[in-house]
Amino acid sequence: MTTHLQDDRERLTTRHERIERRWLGSFSIPFSTVYSNTRVDGTFQLSVPLVLLGYSRDTYSSQRHLRQTSFELSLPSHNQTFLRLFITIEPPLPPLPPLREQFESNEDPKLLRNARLWQESLLEKFKRRQIQATAVDINGKTVFLTRYILPQKPPDEVMLGSQPGSLAAMELTAHFVAMIPSLADAAAFMGTCDIWATTDQFLQMQAGDEEEHAVLLCNYFLHMGKKAWVVLGSGIPEGSTAYVLTEQPEDGSLGDYWLWNATTGEHFHQYSSYCPLQSVGSVFNADNIWANVQRREEPALVTFNFNSTSNWKPFFTAKYPNPGLSSVQRETMQYKPPDGQFAETLQDKFVVRWFWSLPSILMRSFLRVEMVVMKKIEESRRWVTRWNRHCCNELRKILPQLEAKPHSFPVQEHNRQLADILASHNVGIKTLFCLKLSQYIKLD
Repeated sequence: MTTHLQDDRERLTTRHERIERRWLGSFSIPFSTVYSNTRVDGTFQLSVPLVLLGYSRDTYSSQRHLRQTSFELSLPSHNQTFLRLFITIEPPLPPLPPLREQFESNEDPKLLRNARLWQESLLEKFKRRQIQATAVDINGKTVFLTRYILPQKPPDEVMLGSQPGSLAAMELTAHFVAMIPSLADAAAFMGTCDIWATTDQFLQMQAGDEEEHAVLLCNYFLHMGKKAWVVLGSGIPEGSTAYVLTEQPEDGSLGDYWLWNATTGEHFHQYSSYCPLQSVGSVFNADNIWANVQRREEPALVTFNFNSTSNWKPFFTAKYPNPGLSSVQRETMQYKPPDGQFAETLQDKFVVRWFWSLPSILMRSFLRVEMVVMKKIEESRRWVTRWNRHCCNELRKILPQLEAKPHSFPVQEHNRQLADILASHNVGIKTLFCLKLSQYIKLD
């Protein structure tokens, strides 16, 4: 809220205020998540831009809120902004019955029968936990989950400048996987079945849901020599989800466990109270599948000692060992370099002015990114927005650097680049957006 009274004599008798809408962060929960979990209760992290112009963290406040400062680039600290929420449905809605269809399969009938009995016996006791042993592939056939896990090498360009196996290399790899757009199976395939694509199919489609992201990230971590598993459970805001569990050894002993959200690239300590993963149902790798039979299902209260049969029920045991199932993944991945020229054409609306003779539908695809963002910003403001073209050109130089260095952002250098603009112009936009293309399209 700001005042715009220029005459000091009027300040004693007149008060003029203008309320401004400034986007500082967002958080959304689909209704399907609330419906499947019956209630949502916890503290959740807001999606905050990497850079906020004019705001910094109030380090003296116990609430860690944002305070308005001079127009300088400021990075959020590790203490992100969180929101405490409790959502429920009254009266509660009955859950939908699980889909029980028989699909074709190339698996051994004995393996499928044991998988069905193992899953049904566990779901009788733990009805709301995500416990499964098989999945349906893109061809509509039932596949055993362990076949999806195989160490695979990520692109060489992903980890340039980082030591192999280091935390920085893992974060860059997670960032690469997270940049692949998320697409629910209901939007990609006909029907209501949960389809699991292989990593090669996932990269060819250039979109997938939580399972495809988690499997790809897990396979990359395994190639880096890390101990990694895929966790099936329930999270906020996506509902049924898949995370990657890694063990970070310390001095050769058992270390801490981290949970990686493959769709966002974030990682959380097992005992973090801000982890979006709310429930752990089952865990699997290339060797076995373990169902969580502990009393609690929250990650911070779960013991990830898979040798303890009192806490985890394995599918393969000494009496029924793993028959040596081969993987459905390709051992060698083929990567194609990105088309940088097409990306530049897609983001720059001025280039397409030379192509007015193209069909209108093609023109809209070229104009979409920048025009949609500008349109939505103008609609959110109550007065006429006049765009500063010189400022836009300077911000275009900064955005690629935000993408190139997502975890080591050179704030001082960008303060210097924008010093002249911020000193001579009243910049109306105080947020630098660095989002995926799919997130931009959602604005429309």
